[in-house]
Amino acid sequence: MDLQDKVVFVTGAGGGIGAVIATTFAAAGARLLLTDVRAAELEEAADRARAAGAEVVAAPGDLTDPEAVNGLVALAEERFGGLDAAVNGAAFYPPDSELTELDEQLARRVVEVDFWGVFHCMRAQIPALRRRGGGSIVNLSSGAGILGYPRNGIYCAAKHAVVGIGRSAAIDHAPERIRINTICPGMIETPPLTAYLQTAEDARARATALHPIGRLGAPEEVADAALWLCSDRSTFVTGTELPVDGGFATW
Repeated sequence: MDLQDKVVFVTGAGGGIGAVIATTFAAAGARLLLTDVRAAELEEAADRARAAGAEVVAAPGDLTDPEAVNGLVALAEERFGGLDAAVNGAAFYPPDSELTELDEQLARRVVEVDFWGVFHCMRAQIPALRRRGGGSIVNLSSGAGILGYPRNGIYCAAKHAVVGIGRSAAIDHAPERIRINTICPGMIETPPLTAYLQTAEDARARATALHPIGRLGAPEEVADAALWLCSDRSTFVTGTELPVDGGFATW
């Protein structure tokens, strides 16, 4: 799939799925604005994207600050002349906890990053896409955005909210040729998940058993789905949630 010379803004690009999205889009010819709160990791991801052939601007940013987000989108327009697509992948995953035991400040942090971060990004990105004559936004939610997870109530709430705002905004902005879709990954082999699966001897087997396909996912599989949704191969797709989860959500 071809994104040659398309300008794409990727959040959460410093690691995990976001970093793989950056290199995947780079290989497809995109010009990239990458952001993350982790400056050192962000620069490493930017270097990998450059090695894949992309023109890259890496700018650390706090997505819970709307002015910072506005500045990032303005930077994309200043450096590249516009914005064609965005993948909003930054997220914060809290420790497992029942709702009655969850620290309120931690709960607020989850919502600030996982929902309000997406909200701030979309509010800044949509006018930029409008100025470009249309484009695509892909938000990363989770299986927790369409199902309930035990001991993950606040994370589920924030990720459900990402699904809801994407559906509504897709209706509002379809006449402007702005498509908005959501990817809901299952358990994907990233460093945080790997660390989590090492907390109990049978954790990996139990996690794998939740996926009818019989394995956990790879970040590249999510990146390929995001690439399709940002490409001209998906121009009749908007307002949808795409599970990339090995069948997890079918249980």
